[in-house]
Amino acid sequence: VDNDEYFYVKNIARPGETISSYRYERRVGGKGANQAIAIIKAGGTADFYGSVGQDGLWVKDTVATFGLDPSGISISDVCPTLADLIGENSIILFPGANCSQLPEETWETSGVAFPECTHVLLQNEIHMECTLYALNNSV
Repeated sequence: VDNDEYFYVKNIARPGETISSYRYERRVGGKGANQAIAIIKAGGTADFYGSVGQDGLWVKDTVATFGLDPSGISISDVCPTLADLIGENSIILFPGANCSQLPEETWETSGVAFPECTHVLLQNEIHMECTLYALNNSV
């Protein structure tokens, strides 16, 4: 799950230059969240699993407004939410909660698997252990 931050500027800052943005937006992002929300909007059903930091609690509320159940989103007390600072051909990534292993630790302790799924969509943007756990525990 990403915290996409949009800073609207007239020009991209050059090295050593400081500029001000004239507008700011914050949106839920990340390929997985975007795809799960797209499935819901298209009339399908989707379960979504991810991790956010304490700074990303708003993400759970926001995905719920799209009809996506936020219960699969874990809260990391250690890592902040991944932020994409998006401008004209300029993206800065910070590997926050997406790089935690919280989802797989939660799945293992709660016995979560994916017994009733027909598809599993993975982006390879999380720890390989999380990806392998999802693959090995889906039907």
